[in-house]
Parts: sequence; structure tokens; C-alpha cells
Amino acid sequence: MTLDVRTLLQAAVAAHQTGRLTQCEDLCRQILALDSRNTEAKLLSGVIAAKTGRAAVAISRLTELVGWDPKNFVAFNWLSMLFRDKGKLDDATSCAERAVSIRPNEPDALNNLGLCLLFQGRSAESVPVFRRAVSLRPSNAAYHHGLASAQESLGLAHDASASLEAATRLAPNPQWLVQLANLYLGEGDPGRAIDACRRAIELGAKLPLAHLLLSQALSDTGELEESETQFLIALDLEPKPSEIYKIRGLRKQSIGQFEVAQKDFMKSVEIEPRQGFAYYGIVSSRRLTETDLPLVETIENVLTEAKLDAGETSYLHFALGKAYDNLGEYPRAMGHFDEANRLVRLTRMGNRRFDRKRFSKRIDDTIRIFSRAMFEDRRHFGSNRELPILIVGMMRSGTTLLEQILSCHPFVGGAGEQSFWMYRQPSLVNFEAGEVDFEGAVQAGNEYCDLLDSIIPGMKRVTDKNPANFFALGSIHLALPYARIIHSCRNAIDTCLSIYMTPVQTPPEFGCDKADIVYAYREYLRLMAHWRSVLPPEQFVDVSYEMLIQETDTISRRMVNFCGLEWDDRCLHPENNIRSVRTPSFWQVRQPVYRTSVERWRNPGPDAISRFHVQAESHPAPQKPNNIRSVRTPSFWQVRQPVYTTSVERWKRYESVLGAFGDLNADLAH
Repeated sequence: MTLDVRTLLQAAVAAHQTGRLTQCEDLCRQILALDSRNTEAKLLSGVIAAKTGRAAVAISRLTELVGWDPKNFVAFNWLSMLFRDKGKLDDATSCAERAVSIRPNEPDALNNLGLCLLFQGRSAESVPVFRRAVSLRPSNAAYHHGLASAQESLGLAHDASASLEAATRLAPNPQWLVQLANLYLGEGDPGRAIDACRRAIELGAKLPLAHLLLSQALSDTGELEESETQFLIALDLEPKPSEIYKIRGLRKQSIGQFEVAQKDFMKSVEIEPRQGFAYYGIVSSRRLTETDLPLVETIENVLTEAKLDAGETSYLHFALGKAYDNLGEYPRAMGHFDEANRLVRLTRMGNRRFDRKRFSKRIDDTIRIFSRAMFEDRRHFGSNRELPILIVGMMRSGTTLLEQILSCHPFVGGAGEQSFWMYRQPSLVNFEAGEVDFEGAVQAGNEYCDLLDSIIPGMKRVTDKNPANFFALGSIHLALPYARIIHSCRNAIDTCLSIYMTPVQTPPEFGCDKADIVYAYREYLRLMAHWRSVLPPEQFVDVSYEMLIQETDTISRRMVNFCGLEWDDRCLHPENNIRSVRTPSFWQVRQPVYRTSVERWRNPGPDAISRFHVQAESHPAPQKPNNIRSVRTPSFWQVRQPVYTTSVERWKRYESVLGAFGDLNADLAH
């Protein structure tokens, strides 16, 4: 007797629910033979293909289904997850957005969309999506963890810690506890890091990273013997002990222990020569000479012989670029930087390109909304708190050095790079409508000051050196009209070269292409010219990086005076500031104030003009304890040294291979 479609479908659903997937798929074939456009059978067959590891088949079946049924939520949600697993993030996000549009209050769909955005590098967009999922189902630990991961990627360490704490209360996942410990350690709280690591270990999971982080935290608290014991346990548990040495090497770099870091990186490559990151760690922490040619040859051989993924290969190219730069072989160095950036761009963006039109429109809208008239109408509208010192500029413009100098002052704390305004600005400004939430801005200003005070309590001033805050200076000045804003200005070509030559964890979309960097830099100059014209000189000042290098005493005194503080001689010795450095400048900020990055092009443009409007005086200052917080920049070595000059006029060395950077040089020279 031939069964009808309804009976077959009931049997297929029952087989699926009881885990009889082969039988279910066979029943779906029978249904589709009778009714080729049966959506329920097609959906079941696609889901079963996904569950049995046949992703391509599943994608084919579900794609055909949504062509018939464009409002099929389950199909779009599954397609999104399948595309995400295959690394097709544009397709994954598109399908996730379709699923959410069909069921906007389905928390699983929102969480999936949040993950897609997060994996695409669109963390700021993912945060409100995760928050929505959490609000709809606060008992789901995974939603809190997704939110924490997005917040962490934005540098919102406090928020990420709170979200992870919520996640681990709901589900004491040992890996999440390790992630939480890492956050605590990065925020200078080794005690809580120790507690989180011990909790992870007590859960019985054999996690080498838990023991490694515990070792680092114990070292920070002076418990050196147990620290070494935990490090040895981490080595014993890790199938690839090279990873343990690599991670510890990075940590040692960040706190200025370069010789120990070198040994760890060398041990890492001794155990596993076929890698990239540790080689970059070796060459990025010191200046190479002719005696290092065997090391360079080794890296070249690894690049030629090892079949590494794009990420590790890019680090090999960055390492060789840095090596040949030190050795004076500049065209050869640029060739490696070109290939490194090509790989990073491919990995991060795939076929997507930097959207120049969108970037320029945002700056157009910002200039239009935050006009001189608007500020005059809202003069002194915001909070009267003076705590923040915002150090802004194009990335790689010297913001880390400025923070190191200022945070040597006994009344100044260094909060590193905070992403508060990058995250809050979209909720304060409707760029399309040209509207500003003025009351919300005041609230945000007070929350920001509370955040800085919680990071570095008891200080008269606290620095935030996130360069990208230059986008949000309108909202910041509106919210905090008494906050000091220091614009770090560096020669254009030197800045662009440094962006191109320095790997960062999450590069901006313009950061891996010379022409895109030049385009973004011109737009940055346009926006800074606007801020210079509308913000009061007593709250906004340009500081020339080049002048700081040449006249360290004079410019440092003026900066301190601009911040409303009396002079302290410790500000002349940023190399003694023992804060751990974790941004791409960690090598440079461990050096004396240096001149080798100065005047890489011949004619400083308007970005290299110092516009101080106050005079500096020398006054005695009380003592304060050393600040041991982490600074997150890739120039760690230089911040531990006195002021130095090794990057002066680097552009001249690369003049024959500047490419699009040369066009910018010519423009600004005129």
C-alpha cells in the first residue's frame, strides 16, 4: 500500500526526533519524490545533511528551499550557521539578518547574528545584538559569553569582565574562567586572576593556559616559586609546549623583560620551527644587525618550506620586513610588508573592500552636526568633571609615548586605550537625521569618568589614549567640556608607513592597502582641521611628535601645564614607567624618547604644528607608586628606553617603493 505524504511526513518527524537520521532522510526522499516542493521534507533533509557533516549538501538543499519559501526562519538560521562554519562570513551574516527579520524576538537567532558580526570583525555592531539576546533569555550563559567576547574585542574590559562573570555564574565553564582570568590579568588585578584560574583548575579540566595564566599572576604578586611550578605544569599539559613559551614571551615583552622574552621565543621556535608569530616576537623586540643574518636565513627557509596558514605566514613576512628594514635592505623589506598586508587583508576582509564613500560620509555628517554654532548654543552644557585627558590621533602617531610621559606624573593615571566612545557614540548621534541625544551625552560623560576612576582610582587626571577617539571628539566635548584633548601629530608618511609595517590584532579596514591608508589619512586630517576650528584652545591642543622628540623637556612641560598640573621631573623619563605595554607600539615605548621615527618625510604638513596656548612652569610634586597596569601597543621595547631617534626620515629610505604614500607626500609638501 502506498503511504500518503502526510503519513510519510509524520514518520519522518518522529524518526528525526528519536535520532534515526538515516531513516528520516530516506522518508524525506520518498516525500519529495511525491511532492518535489514539499518545504517540510526539504527542510528536514537539509538539517539532517548538516547534522551528518555534509555541509555542501545541506547548503544546496536549504538554499533551494528559501528560494521557494523566502520566510523560512529555520532554513535561514541553519544556512547562517553552515556558512559561518565554512568561513563564508558575508553569506552567514546575510542569512542571520534574514532570520532575525523573520523572528526579531528569537534569542537564538540574535545570538547567531551576534556571532556572525563578531567573527566578521564588526564587534561594535554585535554588542547590541548580544544584549538583546541576553535581555530576552538572561538564563542562557552562552549569550553572556558572546557578549563578553564582543566587549573584549572592543577593549571594554570592565564590561567584558561583568558579562563573563554572569556567564560563569550560570555555567562554570573552565575555558570561560580562563578567559576571565586573562581579562583580570590585563587589567592589573592578579588576585582575581589567581582566583579565576584556581576555579578553572578545580573543575578538573586539564587546561595548560589556566596554569600559565596562574603562573603569570603569581609572578605579579611575587610568589615566584609557585609561579615556576605552575609554568612547568602548563608545559607538561600542553601537547605543543612551543605555545606556552610563545605566550609567556609575549607577556614578558609587555612588562619589559626582553631578554627573558627572547629566550622564550627562541625556545618556542626550537620546539616548533614551523610557525610565524614567535619569529616576529624575536625580531620585533630588538634591532637586528649583521650578526643576525643566520636568524633571517632561518625565517626565509621557514617561509619557503613550511606550508602555514595565512595568519602565521603573514607574521613571517612582517618579521622579514622588520629584519630587512633593520639591515638597510628597504625594497626587500617593502616586498615582505606588501605580502604580509595582502594576507591580512585576505584573511580579514575576503573580497570586501574598504568603503571609502561610507568613511567620508561619516566625516561629512560629523562636521555638519558638530558645528561651531551647535557648540556655542551648548557651551558648558555637559558635566563639569575634568578627570579625562584624551590623547587622540591617527593610529601609530605616537599616542603611547604621550601617555607614558603624562602617566609618569604622580597625579595622572594611564588607562590605556578605552573603547567607550566608539561603543557609545552610535547611541548618542543619529548621523542620518543629524540629531544628538544631549541628555544622553551628559550621562555618557559621567559614566566615562566613573569608568576611568574605577580603572585608576584616586587620580586627578586619567589618560585614555585610544587614537580613534578623534572620530568622537564632538560627543566627548559636548559631554565633558572641561576634558583635555591632546592631538598627537606625526609626519604623514611616517605614520602611514608605520600603519602598513605593524601587525595589529584587528586592523582597520583601510589598514592593509597603501592607497586606502592614504585616503583615510586625508579624511582624518580634514576632520582634525574641523575640530581645531571649533573646539576651545584651552581644551584642545596639537602636539607635534617630531617636536616632542627634538625638545622633550619643553614640550613635556607644556603638555603637563596644559593638563592643569604642576611639573614633575619624572615626566622626562617615560622609560621608567613600568606599566605593561600591549598596543602595537610596545617595542618603541620601552626606549628613550627616540628620533628614528621622526621626519621620515621632508616637509612636515599641518599635522606637525604644535599649537600650545599655555606656558609651562616647574613645581614640586608628591611621590606616587609605580603604575603597573598594562599598556596595549606593539612598541613595547622603546617605551623602556630613554628618548631616541632611530626612525627619523624613514620615508627617505623607502622613497623608491613608497607607492601611494608618495602621492600623499607630494600633496602635503605643497
